Amino acid sequence: MAEDTQKSDEQQPAPVPQQPVDAAYVGVKGWLLFLCVVMTILSPLASLSRMMTGCESARQASHISGVNTLVTIDTIFSLVLIALSFYAGVGLWSKRSGAVKTAFTFFKTYLGYLAWCLFSPVLLPSRYQAAYFGAILPLVIGGLIGYWIWTSYLKKSKRVKATYAD
Repeated sequence: MAEDTQKSDEQQPAPVPQQPVDAAYVGVKGWLLFLCVVMTILSPLASLSRMMTGCESARQASHISGVNTLVTIDTIFSLVLIALSFYAGVGLWSKRSGAVKTAFTFFKTYLGYLAWCLFSPVLLPSRYQAAYFGAILPLVIGGLIGYWIWTSYLKKSKRVKATYAD
């Protein structure tokens, strides 16, 4: 019996020592609070505005082949991003378990959306592709910069590490 106890103790991995948490970094403040505001309010509003502009543009350009398909796919992607952004932002704000992972899921989905934006001009006739690509390129570049900034922040921030246990 003593051997069984000794064997089970030997099979258990050694506990990983936890870093002490600096209380000054705990809480949704500073840049983390700003990220929450961006994800719950600013990003959804910007997406809604972009969707409405896109729908109005599609109405005016409905005679161009592929425009309605492009706007439909873009609208579906945007609605998913709005919902995921809001959910991830509320999760971060309320310190919900798994909130940081949900935020990364949002950012990965957003990265997929940016890739879609780069390839979406192929749905249009060739004479419109360059102009459309030129119009969306600033959105993609800005989105990639935002992606890099916020994912780096979530990975490296002392506040994020101190506020979220998981």
